[in-house]
Amino acid sequence: WCINEEHEFLADKELYVLRNQSRGRGVSFFEEGGFYPDFILWLIIDDQQYITFVDPHGLRHSRIDNDAKVQFSKKIKEIERDRLPDPQVHLNSFILSPTSFSALVANEATDTKQKFTDLHVLFMKDDEEIYIQQMFGLTMSSKR
Repeated sequence: WCINEEHEFLADKELYVLRNQSRGRGVSFFEEGGFYPDFILWLIIDDQQYITFVDPHGLRHSRIDNDAKVQFSKKIKEIERDRLPDPQVHLNSFILSPTSFSALVANEATDTKQKFTDLHVLFMKDDEEIYIQQMFGLTMSSKR
């Protein structure tokens, strides 16, 4: 799924993709160690703004229940609810994993692909034709 300036998806939207700067200069989260998501997507649809932090991140050595980057998809919604006064601004976070789902199942047999999707972890190789669509769909459906 490719989006360019002529793509029908953008007909009634504005989309900005920003490369986040690193240590000390970019947007960061987590007091301990810092997390600088690689990209910030800013999507504007009418009076709604969706600010999405995106980080490509392999998960081969991670446990999703205690990986701070993965769990950030929940934390960012708390930040949105508790700290953003404007109900028209929506925050999201996604991990785009180059690790295949089958490689992770060997480590965490109780996890399902839906559990990963619910935590905004999308698989770039397994779902290469749809993961961008999934991300935008989940982004636009997540409101307060």
